[in-house]
Amino acid sequence: GEVAAVFTTSGLKNVMVRHGSYISVYCNLSSVSVRQGQRVSARQNLGAVANDASGKPNLYFQLQNEAATLNPEAWLAK
Repeated sequence: GEVAAVFTTSGLKNVMVRHGSYISVYCNLSSVSVRQGQRVSARQNLGAVANDASGKPNLYFQLQNEAATLNPEAWLAK
């Protein structure tokens, strides 16, 4: 895909990747290792996940097909 946006919300970084009509969003990152417009591939590191209040890594992941939000479970490698 292609990195469509890198933005910050509440002090944490987020990355949005466009894969044709699909968009994946990775939120709650402490750092980002990609830039807008960059081509990325499956399993490529996009950044570091921030820790939650208990000190555990906590990534918020969303998958969309245009405006429809999808359940990403079937898309994730086991």
